[in-house]
Amino acid sequence: MLREIKKLFKERNALNTEEIANYLNIPEDSLDGMLQILVRKNFIHKVEFNCGTCSSGCTSCPFAQHKDLYERVH
Repeated sequence: MLREIKKLFKERNALNTEEIANYLNIPEDSLDGMLQILVRKNFIHKVEFNCGTCSSGCTSCPFAQHKDLYERVH
């Protein structure tokens, strides 16, 4: 399954956990271990958002939907 995730990141570069889970047809919480392996291998990294600097509040921010966003390391 790690190969499928890597292939997906090579095609799309950035994905959130919902997109990955839907592609693999598995629950999102099943991804944590696999994604952490890819993070440790420096294949992907988790994108961190600083919602404290946003004036609109986290519930209305378009990035709030992508809190679990991962991006391929180049």
